[in-house]
Amino acid sequence: MHSRMTCLTWLAVLAVAGVAYAQSTRKPTRVKAPEFRADVHDVFFKDATSLLKGKLPDVQAKTNLTSPPTKAVPSASVDAGDDPLAWNQLITPTSLEDLVKGSKLRLEKIVTTPSAFASGGFAEARTEFSLLALMFAIIEEYRGDVRWQKNATTARQLMTRTAANAQVGSIQSYNAAKQRLLDLGDLVNGSSLAGEPPEPIDWANLMDRVPMMQLLEWSEQDYVSKLTSNPSEFQSKQDELRRYAELIAVLGKTAIQPDMPDADDDDYVAFARDMITQARQVVLAVETDNIELARTAAGKLGQSCINCHDNYR
Repeated sequence: MHSRMTCLTWLAVLAVAGVAYAQSTRKPTRVKAPEFRADVHDVFFKDATSLLKGKLPDVQAKTNLTSPPTKAVPSASVDAGDDPLAWNQLITPTSLEDLVKGSKLRLEKIVTTPSAFASGGFAEARTEFSLLALMFAIIEEYRGDVRWQKNATTARQLMTRTAANAQVGSIQSYNAAKQRLLDLGDLVNGSSLAGEPPEPIDWANLMDRVPMMQLLEWSEQDYVSKLTSNPSEFQSKQDELRRYAELIAVLGKTAIQPDMPDADDDDYVAFARDMITQARQVVLAVETDNIELARTAAGKLGQSCINCHDNYR
């Protein structure tokens, strides 16, 4: 009896398995393909390429970055007809913002106490406020979107006056510097500055030659020369290298602005323009990751600075 039940059970299992297998191997029923009316074919073009106009692009063409062009290509152009010495051709919005923030951090270490300010801090503060005055003047005239543009005129006027006052280490000069540092902090954090009657940019009073030369020497020696002489530094600090090469370019343009000292001297203008050219070549080297171009341009830039100093000390 027990054996008979076992056999019946196995027969039932095999029957179910057979049905399942048959279902799994059975071909699915296909839906009949749709039939299109004759007039539907008119919707499609028989040869779509016959309607294309112009030459097809060469997908095999590649840009060779190992052999950069002999002329620097502007990095932040607004349109092809821009003046090659327009601010937006010489410096990016990112560099402008980083230079302002960097100056603020250095001022926080300089403008600390009246005694430290009087014992030499005022000279460093003068250079920093001159740099800030220049940055905000550029932002004011910049063709394109850049941070702090709405407050640039007021900021430029305040920083220019503070730089002029910082030629001495008096308590009045210290208090003005402290207040400007607070204003700068508010601006960086997103607040607006109280408006002042706008005055046109007076380049001759915006930046004196002494802080200009200090900024040029600092940018060239501490950044451009240093970061292009070491392959690992060139690779790891390209943002810094670009920032200070662009600073050199705008300082070169500032040096030959109307009413600046020696701006009508042909030799001086030639030195400044060569400095701008080499600084832009350094930027191009960063963009193309070409350390050899960076070294060559940095060497020529350093020599241009030496030649200018020898003639205009």
